[in-house]
Amino acid sequence: MAYYCIIRMLKPEQIIEVGSGFSTLVAEEAILKNGFGKIVLIEPFPMQFLKSLSTVDRIVEKFVQDIPITKLVDLIEQGNIWFIDSTHTVKHGSDCLYMYLKAMPEIKKEMMIHSHDIFLPFSFSEIQLIDKNITWTEQHLLYAYLLDNPHAQVVFSSTYSHW
Repeated sequence: MAYYCIIRMLKPEQIIEVGSGFSTLVAEEAILKNGFGKIVLIEPFPMQFLKSLSTVDRIVEKFVQDIPITKLVDLIEQGNIWFIDSTHTVKHGSDCLYMYLKAMPEIKKEMMIHSHDIFLPFSFSEIQLIDKNITWTEQHLLYAYLLDNPHAQVVFSSTYSHW
């Protein structure tokens, strides 16, 4: 719901999505309601239905970390919103390391960056950690990036609104 509301409020001309799927359907509905806007997907294995969405301008069928950093930053800066639905893992060669440590510091344009599946300011629950074996580490990297960073501002945390 937050993603839909952000798109409706900001009325972006272009969204860059790293990772796609049902969130892309949410974006499409908001863009159609706005009456304008396009989505560029960076998705190595796009689901078939994504290719038929009217708001999808193009699909870059690559892993984000396989796009040279200058080209990636240029592409991101063409958008108004950068939506990140990554693998959520911080390890050698991961998409998270590439986006948070290489791409984000290079972005000069003021823009909205939406990181999906982040539970800050909380950690994972015992159910997520033990029962579901969810050990994603992206949010800890994002937290470190945000700490004392004058170039970043937290606008909203969906998880925080539940408490």
